[in-house]
Amino acid sequence: MMNEIKDLLIGGGTKVFTAYSVKIGDALWSALYSFIESTYPNEEKPGYSKYTIEGVFEEDSQKFAVLKSSDDKYYRLNFSFSEENGFQTETDMSEMSEYSEKSQFDTSEVETYISEYVKKKEEKEEENQGKKDEENKKDSEGTSEEDEKKDSEDEEDEDKKKKDKKFSYDSIDEIPEYVELQNKFSELQTQVSTLNNTIESLTSELTPLREFKAQSERKTKEDMIARFYMLSDEDKKDVIENIDTYSLDDIEAKLSIICVRNKVNFSDDSTRTPGTTFNLDESDDDSSTPAWVKEVLETEKTLN
Repeated sequence: MMNEIKDLLIGGGTKVFTAYSVKIGDALWSALYSFIESTYPNEEKPGYSKYTIEGVFEEDSQKFAVLKSSDDKYYRLNFSFSEENGFQTETDMSEMSEYSEKSQFDTSEVETYISEYVKKKEEKEEENQGKKDEENKKDSEGTSEEDEKKDSEDEEDEDKKKKDKKFSYDSIDEIPEYVELQNKFSELQTQVSTLNNTIESLTSELTPLREFKAQSERKTKEDMIARFYMLSDEDKKDVIENIDTYSLDDIEAKLSIICVRNKVNFSDDSTRTPGTTFNLDESDDDSSTPAWVKEVLETEKTLN
């Protein structure tokens, strides 16, 4: 790998360039050779270029290739190369003076690469030519008006035969399509009947369960209403009339609020069996007062 190119430009004196890392057959080499072969083709040798690649260098971030013509003259070709933009040349080639360094690349390896390049190019051209010939053949053959007319008549005859066959039955029950639809309809009717029977059976089992549940819930609500014995029937009229509409929590909340509003005193009831008594008085701070009574007292405060 050379490190210098002396007397690169006419009258330019001695300059030092850095050899750029490139191998025969890699992406950069292939792009560079494809460019010079298509731009400067050798008319006598298809697939070859008028120039050979002697080296690839970099000077102040500028990449360039040194090309050699058949009359042993050297030229500089500036270029850029990236995966995004591919291979691009920035200026025309410029002739170099007094360049006599040895080529960076092995001649036999270059020949091997060019041979493969030429082979692939010929295969590609043959493939493209084959496609073009096939298209031309289809265009040249075409379809005559007589052939088109004959095809149209054949299609009409076929359609007529199908129609004649379709309406040649003595009875509708002989038509295969009708028989098939009848069978499918019968199957669907059987499935619907089975589903209806299942629904009726489940409904008959569910009805007693629903009634039992309703009775159980009603009994629980009635017991809740009975717990508020200290309230009059007039006080409890609303929840009694709507016992099936109100939830258990609704009934308890409504009756508890009425107790607060009426300032019910449980100790005043002489008709009940003596037991634990308590007074719904705001000043009552007895720790033995039930929790629900305390909740009622708290509710009363929010209502005042």
